[in-house]
Amino acid sequence: MSRRAPFLAWAALLWALLGASCAGGNPAQDAPAPSKQEAPAGAGASLGEQVTLGESGAAGGRLLTCDYYSEESFLRSVREAQPYETDGALIAGVVPHHLLAGQLIASFFATAAESGEEYESVVFVAPSHYPTAQRAVTAQSGWQTPFGVVENDRMITETLMGGTLAARADEDNMQLDHAVSGLIPYVKYYLPGAKVSAVLLQNRLEPERVEALAKRLLALSQEKKILLVCSVDFSHYLTPERAALHDERTRAALAAFDYQTIAGFDDSNMDSPQSITVFLRYLQGRGAGEVRFFDHSSADRILGLPPGDPAYREGVTTYFILGGVPG
Repeated sequence: MSRRAPFLAWAALLWALLGASCAGGNPAQDAPAPSKQEAPAGAGASLGEQVTLGESGAAGGRLLTCDYYSEESFLRSVREAQPYETDGALIAGVVPHHLLAGQLIASFFATAAESGEEYESVVFVAPSHYPTAQRAVTAQSGWQTPFGVVENDRMITETLMGGTLAARADEDNMQLDHAVSGLIPYVKYYLPGAKVSAVLLQNRLEPERVEALAKRLLALSQEKKILLVCSVDFSHYLTPERAALHDERTRAALAAFDYQTIAGFDDSNMDSPQSITVFLRYLQGRGAGEVRFFDHSSADRILGLPPGDPAYREGVTTYFILGGVPG
């Protein structure tokens, strides 16, 4: 992504304000240790649950760790979650990876859990935030969360590694990148029986590989009950007023399935046009005639910062919660 320095400055400020893990800092040092306390009533799994390693990890039985997990922030987000109204089981959605918006993330996964659909796997498509020689990165390992192990869906992962997309396995990069790592605990909490697979996409990924990914996911949806989750933050680095204008343009492009306009967006609108393209192609392929706009917010609104706050010098980040149900 571009303009990393302002982003890290903004993330550091949020860390200081919230005392919670976001995108900045060293995850290995800053992440709190998993707690052994019991999960709140209604959780899909209990804190501290351990399972025997089988095929969940990669070679050597490695499990990736959720280095951005903060127990206090996570449990607050699930307490405050408010499931969205929907007239069918979700087939796909878009959520933030900025954990400041945890309540929105939790609300999406609570919606999926309450739909009654027994998802076999959650497939994450997200932007790659860190330099790598590969334009599409996946992982073959499962995840250790405070609520137990989430197994990797090896069949889906191997499919992503083949064909035109040809994602390459990079366990370290997947664990480091908050775009997926920060969301994994929500899967185990709300959808405890689901496996996961994930792919990180660079913004310079070729359009034909983006299209190939969408087609592969559509084919997989004929074989398994999967929930596609695209992890995307929207407007970056702008004042709240300017960010709102860009979000209006983004909303219009999403509603119109305007792929050409979306392909030209940069960080002023969203951090991963590639992920959004996959989301929209998937919806259309599954017969969903519209994008459901469940929620919209921004960092300044969540923090309740007054106009003129120094945080605005680096701009704000905005968030959409989107979904789709079969047509």
